[in-house]
Amino acid sequence: IMIHFAAPKKLIKRNAKRVHAVDAFYNTACDALGDLPKPEMLNLGIDKTIQEKLKNELSECTRPIVILSPGGDNDLQRQGRIWVDDYWKELGNQIVEKYNAQILIIGSKTEEDNHNQYSEIKNAKIYSGKLSLKETAALISICDLFISGDSGPLHLADAVGAKTIALMGSTHPMSSSAYSKNGRFIEPTIECKYCGQRKCKMITPPQKFTPCMISIKPQMVLDLIEKSNLL
Repeated sequence: IMIHFAAPKKLIKRNAKRVHAVDAFYNTACDALGDLPKPEMLNLGIDKTIQEKLKNELSECTRPIVILSPGGDNDLQRQGRIWVDDYWKELGNQIVEKYNAQILIIGSKTEEDNHNQYSEIKNAKIYSGKLSLKETAALISICDLFISGDSGPLHLADAVGAKTIALMGSTHPMSSSAYSKNGRFIEPTIECKYCGQRKCKMITPPQKFTPCMISIKPQMVLDLIEKSNLL
């Protein structure tokens, strides 16, 4: 409707070539504007004042610092992106036990109440609902590893140069996982993975965890961390 009333002289639709979303937007810009220089890495600027404040706040925490981004209510409109609550707890506790890590939990204000359950993770701090977008970016830039489903925070972590692990369910890693070389992903072990559907046909409310995400076990994440020397 907005486009109709704006009556632009030229309309450029998103490039349909099947590539990562970042490349798709870059290709679309080239379609509209001609050849454009392409940076090797996408770097999001960090507010150094905020970053130093958070470093001081975490100065007594043990290293490594691992951020878990469980997601929640914001992801229910597009199912197959959130991991099982108990899996997050198991993973967090095993990372603490094996690496003596500091666990940080991040999320939005609407996810704050649900994320309070992750206080069951030993050596965990809950930041969900307490940080602005700038503060979230600065916090992620400090961490040693970031773990998330396909989400906005995952791509924010990628843009500030963090090492990431993406837990991919209904969305395909070729288009939706972390873009940089610092990104790793784990895929489901069932055939219906990467269906691309907003609603999973295999679950009914109040179920929210899809079979594809359930098939990714905490041990798979731990194995990837060890195999790739991420911590």
